[in-house]
Amino acid sequence: MSTKKVMFDFGDGNGPVPAHRHGNGGGWVADTAKVGEKAQVCEEARVFGEARVCGKACVSGKAQVFKKSRVFGEAQVYGEARVYGDARVSGGAQVCEVARVFGDAHVYGKARVYGDAQVFGEARVCGKACVSGKAQVFKKSRVFGAARVSGEALVCEGAQVYSEAQVYGKAQVYGDAQVYGDAQVYGEARVCGEARVCGEGEVKSESDWLLLGPIGSREALITFHRSKRGGIWAITGCFSGDIDKFAAAVKKTHGDSFHGKAYRLAIQMARGYFGLARTGGEAERLKRAE
Repeated sequence: MSTKKVMFDFGDGNGPVPAHRHGNGGGWVADTAKVGEKAQVCEEARVFGEARVCGKACVSGKAQVFKKSRVFGEAQVYGEARVYGDARVSGGAQVCEVARVFGDAHVYGKARVYGDAQVFGEARVCGKACVSGKAQVFKKSRVFGAARVSGEALVCEGAQVYSEAQVYGKAQVYGDAQVYGDAQVYGEARVCGEARVCGEGEVKSESDWLLLGPIGSREALITFHRSKRGGIWAITGCFSGDIDKFAAAVKKTHGDSFHGKAYRLAIQMARGYFGLARTGGEAERLKRAE
């Protein structure tokens, strides 16, 4: 006695394919996909292609998990979110609203990707990090800790945003740049190369940071950037702090040696640079006011 196969069209251009309703939730699952017994696929959700949903993961709303993607642990994909390609969503992570996670991206821990955000390439979003709005995190970038990337911000290439840092507006962080601590990068700022923005950093334009070097006995780079209190912050090696404290540390460690003089020139340049940048900004504001 022959049994007629149940067919369902997942709307991916492949037409109707053998499928079944999952026992835990009633959502459609292609026979080529695999969903664990404890995993939940709700009525309007879809799992197809060679996707895998297992553990106590939940796919609900009108969400779709397809191609070779994996959703496992206690992860949740809901709303109209899409997870596809070779992407993975695991742990207690959430992907929701109309967010997209694809390529070789991995979202895990208690991270959240929502709004119209996209995480793709080989990007990693983890810890308690959030990516929202129309933000994009891609290539080999990392967003972790309790960091927030939102608005229309871009974090890409090998950049890292972590701790409690925030990147938002139309800001871009790329290259091997790092934004961490309580720092904020926003507006139309671009932070790139090997720049570091941390502590009380506040960067809202490209004139708010300066990268110098290599310099000193370690031939290291120094990033100077504005702080939320209006001062200048310096980061190099294991030092991170106010420019005045940096100058005192240089004097104590290097004195009048060659390296000491080089550091003092860098400090002098940074003070002059930010002074000119501030003056230029004030002139521009006055011009607009007229």
